Amino acid sequence: MPARWFVTTLTPEPTVDLNQGRDRGHGHDGRAATRRCPKGACCATIRIGRARREARSPVNWNRITLGGGLIGAVVVAGAIIVYNWGATPRLEGRITEVRTLGMDDRSSVAIINFEASNASNYEISVTRREMAVVDENGTLLEGRILSVFDIQQLFNYFPALGGMKDEPLLDEQFLAPGERVRGLSAARFEIPKHELDVRQEIIFRTLDVKNRRTEIRMVSR
Repeated sequence: MPARWFVTTLTPEPTVDLNQGRDRGHGHDGRAATRRCPKGACCATIRIGRARREARSPVNWNRITLGGGLIGAVVVAGAIIVYNWGATPRLEGRITEVRTLGMDDRSSVAIINFEASNASNYEISVTRREMAVVDENGTLLEGRILSVFDIQQLFNYFPALGGMKDEPLLDEQFLAPGERVRGLSAARFEIPKHELDVRQEIIFRTLDVKNRRTEIRMVSR
């Protein structure tokens, strides 16, 4: 009986040698591996994992927290400034005219007309008025406010001054929010008229019940 031969071909299964390094061409060291990374999937996985670790990093969270804190602080500070700006009683306006009168060789009077408005959100009570000048040498000189009676007497005795044009601003006068007012005030200074005329600046102030002061200034040309 003739002998029969059976030939079996054995195909070895592919193996992966993990000791020979990682995939070539993806920035890893070592020799070429038996199995390659399909379409860079391993590198994509590495990058995703790295991004997740960085997102969870305390440094990144600190940056996010710091940025949010700074934005919140700016918003709060802006709200406080806007609130305080409207909550502070103040007059805003301008001096429209200045007239001077010599009383004697050592004293003189400054008479101002002005227009102003209550720029705050609250009523203003004018409890005191002040007037000052900056003289030719830059020295601040405070004047003495004249009463309404004294102002009327000045215009009666010195008609060359012309009319008052506006009513004198009185103490304890109330101004509603947004209300506009035109007024007149006068003060005596212990300097000759010619020195008052060469002043650098004249300043008119009002104070409320809490001694909060606002100023209206006029610089001489």
